[in-house]
Amino acid sequence: MNNVFYSLIVLFSASCSFGLDKELDFHTAKKLIDHHQVEGLIDSSFLLKSNAYDVVSDNGNYLFALNAWGDDFNGWIWSPDTHLNVIHMHFGRFYVRDVGERVGKWTKVYGK
Repeated sequence: MNNVFYSLIVLFSASCSFGLDKELDFHTAKKLIDHHQVEGLIDSSFLLKSNAYDVVSDNGNYLFALNAWGDDFNGWIWSPDTHLNVIHMHFGRFYVRDVGERVGKWTKVYGK
């Protein structure tokens, strides 16, 4: 009986990502940015397709929040300034505490 129970837990864990492994669709996210810069509106269909659950724009910089757990989040920031220091930046309710990899104008971020 215990073996069946543990097998079910392993199968459930393997098949369920718990929503913490979303990856940004950079192409769609860039379309959202371009649309926002022209129209002044965040297109919800681009937001959904980008895999982000929220996007915040501040002075031409865009934070795409992807995964959240407790008070923490991770995501990506797009900035026209590739040398922008994004640590300690605020985007609405999001506060960037750490950075990861950089890919062109994109920076992986972690925060609260």
